[in-house]
Amino acid sequence: MSRLQLLILWVLALVAGLIVFSFKGKNRESLSSETNLKQGDTVVSTSDLRSYGGLNYANDENETTLINKAESWLVAEKDDYPVNLVTLGSAFDTVRDLKIVQGLPAEPKHWDRFGLNPDAEDAADRPRQLNLLAKDGTVSKTIFIGKERESTGGQNTSGGRFVRFSDDDSGVYIVQQAFTGLNADPESWIDKKLPKIEGILSIATKPKNELFEPWTVTRKTAIAEFELEGLKDGQETNPTAVAPLKNLLIASSFTSLLSAEEVEKRAEPKDAREITIKTASGISYLFNIVPEKKDAPVDDKEDDKKEKTDERNYIISFKLLTGPSDPAKPADDASEADKAGYQALFANKRVSEARYQEHKVYEGRQFLVSNFVVNALLKNRYKMHKSKAAPKPAAVSNPVTIPGAAIPGATRPNSTPPGPGIPTGNPTKDNVNVRNRIEAVTPPIAIPQMPKKEAPKPADLPKVEIEKALKDALEKKEPAGE
Repeated sequence: MSRLQLLILWVLALVAGLIVFSFKGKNRESLSSETNLKQGDTVVSTSDLRSYGGLNYANDENETTLINKAESWLVAEKDDYPVNLVTLGSAFDTVRDLKIVQGLPAEPKHWDRFGLNPDAEDAADRPRQLNLLAKDGTVSKTIFIGKERESTGGQNTSGGRFVRFSDDDSGVYIVQQAFTGLNADPESWIDKKLPKIEGILSIATKPKNELFEPWTVTRKTAIAEFELEGLKDGQETNPTAVAPLKNLLIASSFTSLLSAEEVEKRAEPKDAREITIKTASGISYLFNIVPEKKDAPVDDKEDDKKEKTDERNYIISFKLLTGPSDPAKPADDASEADKAGYQALFANKRVSEARYQEHKVYEGRQFLVSNFVVNALLKNRYKMHKSKAAPKPAAVSNPVTIPGAAIPGATRPNSTPPGPGIPTGNPTKDNVNVRNRIEAVTPPIAIPQMPKKEAPKPADLPKVEIEKALKDALEKKEPAGE
């Protein structure tokens, strides 16, 4: 092959490469231009979220619809029960932060491979749907959530998910969000805090079971101590038993909401109790608490001898008896504390009215709660009081008299000569400041003398000593020199 032929071949190969490269570049550009959204674009803006009137999230098993009524978010599937605002805020954050990582042109026949075909035969290939609702409740935009994309950055990195939008048929998209915080079960969206009851003044229990004696506790103010009514002589309120009633249902949560059919299956009506609660704001409630049915009894003779503790869960419901009322004005001669309490109740009247309307939403619903939530109401009456402690006798001490000391209340003549300006005689009202000197006199102590040592008797001495003693005696009797 000549050099000319070789050069021609090289030129043809170069031209062919340029043609192929140019074709691929044009094809890539045409493919990327087929999707409406580009990398970094947001799907929903904050201003768009404000225009929506609700959310709907569904999968093959469940569906939850959240609607905004009168500035309150409610769960439609739970008879418009209030939404947990934390969960709702997390859902809105997910939608607001939704950004496009990559756009992929795809026709409807390719949606199955991304898990985005709503009509797929296999449930695993069907997408979850997040519907953004308009103010009138119609669907304004739907986000189809497909399969998870395989990560290429290691085990701890997320590859995002495939999504598509109802108003965009240009293709499918890859987003970084995994949508793990969304749940289609309506139970997961409700706010499980029980209605908060404050300022309780009285609680009256009325058990249907005759084994339990009814009881009533009252107090004059919302900060006073509860007292058990109907105490007999020698009895007093047990403070340990009534103390938990001060914070009844405050910061308590329920396990789940029950339907009327579920209550009928699970409740034990013969052990129900009616609880009447009156508050300082004038709002009063009638609660009905019913335990779940007992498990099958266990044949244990030892356990039958002991008093068993009721550890069943309870179903509670309530209705409002009265609404808030104006507090009673204190008398003109009332204390400053009573007047301040009246002003506080009057200022909180608007708050009480708002709470009354809020509790109207919970009225008539059936809440399943743990035993400890209502445990303070389950005590029998004999545990609410105790015997009074016997008064301790006053300590009596015998007076100690010091010789010469003045005894209070007693008078004695002044034994010392009066000084100038000091009156004589006993102290009176005119000279009460004159203090008598207290003298302590110690009686003399007699010290017994040691007995003299007697001379030994002659019978007790030896013979030699007797002779010597007689000789000494005779010498003492004779005068010297005779």
